[in-house]
Amino acid sequence: FDSQKHSPKEFETNLEWAKKLKEAMNENRLVAYFQPIYNIKHDHIMKFESLVRMIDGDKVISPFFFLPVAEQIGALTEITKIMLENVFTVAQEYPDLEFSINTSFEDFEYAGILEVVKEMLSRFNIQPKNIIFEILETGTFSDEGRTTEAIKELKSLGFKIAIDDFGTGNSNFAHLTLMQVDYIKIDGQFIKDIVNDKSSQNITQTIKAYA
Repeated sequence: FDSQKHSPKEFETNLEWAKKLKEAMNENRLVAYFQPIYNIKHDHIMKFESLVRMIDGDKVISPFFFLPVAEQIGALTEITKIMLENVFTVAQEYPDLEFSINTSFEDFEYAGILEVVKEMLSRFNIQPKNIIFEILETGTFSDEGRTTEAIKELKSLGFKIAIDDFGTGNSNFAHLTLMQVDYIKIDGQFIKDIVNDKSSQNITQTIKAYA
């Protein structure tokens, strides 16, 4: 705690959410909600993005409130594992649908997520091609070789890879080839005004052409 940077109220709030998060994890109250991704060109739902939510009684709590605290207490990878269990369970029930799950470079570099995925493959009857790992590029990694090899192995198992929020943070065009990426999700700041903003159009066209 640094009194120059944080107010006591903020510190108290963080402690409260850290406690709530740990209780929710211990009581299996972190669940996946599935947001449909709609293809407007072909007029159908093309896949579902899995998003973590906390259940608190009759309330469904957005990750806006607990993910920043999860990062501070080192619980993000544990949440990733919980989401993997959720997503694989649903993917097994719906073998004809695609699902994406959010991950980070840290998950692959330090946390052994690859081994977790392999273990789950032995328990769940799923099609790896129906699972997309979306990697958020706002994070960093110190061992590029280790991280990219883990991601390439995921690819060799049949999973797909997407780069999320491309164009911001630590976005690196080299990742598109190093990690044999299947999709990029261009950051919303370039998309939200693309109809009227020429700069957004140019940037998006450039990213698309390079990809």
